[in-house]
Amino acid sequence: MPMGWCFILVCSGLFPAASPNAPRALDSFVPADSAVWVEVTKASQWGQAAADDQLGRWLMHVRPVHRFARAWRQMQLMLDLTGPQMIQQYLGKKVILLSPPPEASLGITPAPGSAPGNAPETTTAPTLVLLSKVDRQALTQLVKKLELTELQNLGRFTLYQTPDEQTLLALSPEDQVMAITATAHQKYLTQIVQNSHRTLDQQTAFQTWNQQVPAQAVLRGIVRGNDQQSHRFYLTPTEKGLVAHYVGRMPQWDAWLTRFAPIQRREFGPLPAKMMAALSINIHDNAPADAGRLDRILEPKNYRKDIQPKLGQSMVFFLEQPAKDQMIPALGIALEMKDPTLGGDLDMYMKNLMLVASMTMQRQSLQRTPPPGSSPEQRLPMPIQARLVQHNQIAYRTATVGNVQIRQSGKKIVKPVHLSWGTIGKWYVVSSDEQTFKHCVEGCPPQGCAKTGCPMHEKVLAPTDIQVPAMADLRVQPKMLANHISQMVTRWQADNKDPRKAILFQKTLSFCNVLKRYQQLQISVHYDDAKQIIAQCKLVTQP
Repeated sequence: MPMGWCFILVCSGLFPAASPNAPRALDSFVPADSAVWVEVTKASQWGQAAADDQLGRWLMHVRPVHRFARAWRQMQLMLDLTGPQMIQQYLGKKVILLSPPPEASLGITPAPGSAPGNAPETTTAPTLVLLSKVDRQALTQLVKKLELTELQNLGRFTLYQTPDEQTLLALSPEDQVMAITATAHQKYLTQIVQNSHRTLDQQTAFQTWNQQVPAQAVLRGIVRGNDQQSHRFYLTPTEKGLVAHYVGRMPQWDAWLTRFAPIQRREFGPLPAKMMAALSINIHDNAPADAGRLDRILEPKNYRKDIQPKLGQSMVFFLEQPAKDQMIPALGIALEMKDPTLGGDLDMYMKNLMLVASMTMQRQSLQRTPPPGSSPEQRLPMPIQARLVQHNQIAYRTATVGNVQIRQSGKKIVKPVHLSWGTIGKWYVVSSDEQTFKHCVEGCPPQGCAKTGCPMHEKVLAPTDIQVPAMADLRVQPKMLANHISQMVTRWQADNKDPRKAILFQKTLSFCNVLKRYQQLQISVHYDDAKQIIAQCKLVTQP
């Protein structure tokens, strides 16, 4: 692998903080039509902070540069530097990653040794250029110790090539700038360092967006594609964790997104207190279509005419922490209802669904090879039978729909799956475990389901500038999820002595230790009147 590209690869794993004054700003080299512009600042400080932060240490270990350790170590030996020292000297101030628009005519430099007059060699590698602020002394050491070959002068820059002839470096001691790209992309590199173009920082739209980005943002970027696609994002550290913000336009999704644009805030419904994760999405279809398969089970009802008008806006998928003697978490779905009579329609749907499931299991049983001496009647499984029961004066139905085999302490344990369903307040809930359904009942007192102490019902930490309701809200309790995954992995380790899986188990446990430091993960997705997708992610640390 070309040594110079290690500089580019390391950037994807860094999350750094603000840029110092310099003889000439890196932004002045960025073409206005760049398809990709990603800026990372003060990576050296982030690397130092990682020593005291578990998430930082974990990211430093999994960043892509470690996949190319041989070239990285070779550069360390030639420069006589450690990995952190290399980052501090050559990537530690400010780094910008650039790519031209796909339709740009960049030209391809012929491969070394090719005959004159031959057609340029094509390449499938993406055109990328990395710009970095580097001290003069460090640039001088780079030329000497990497044994770079000088090719030509480009104004304030001098163009060099690595000994393997695969990577180009344009260095400017006057501006304290280093630019790196593959040899095949020499024309694009030349255009950038000669500054023969209108720059991104001169665009009014970019200036307006950049002013809205918090000053403490450590990562920011713009990605533009064909068909008016655009993506803008930034990452900001806070006292309580990290905040990521995204705004994008994807015209090919407009028709679908317009159909499901919400008109009010998302709700999470009757969730149990020990909830590991919950996702609330909008299900109100502004232009409902026919649902043929559903109509077959809903007969004589019709989904579009009888069911969809009675649905509320929110549908919630949730995951509850299992009991200590279980390994599989319980899954559940909650549908918001505008009309309470919808509960009866959905009861009929579940009854018909159980009938279809019973007939399917009996047909599959008859198709299997029968045991010697058995009759067809003996091979037929019992039909699924639902029982009507109550909990806290809430009636619901539960049925054993199958069994799950798990391995625990070296033994196979068979656990029945008690599917349960019914109406809880203004919600219709279906869960894979009866105890989970009871916990949902307990999570919806008479004063309303959103008044419980479940952490999922806490107010979304959304910015004040997002005025439109969210299309989807995701809440995760990382510590609870990590504890459960750790228990599962520990049990699997006890039952599986394969040394090849030991490394995977260890890395999983290491990642769980990182998650345990965080209290909550929140992701909200919005769609505004300008047909923009707006997303925000917040990672909150433990108090």
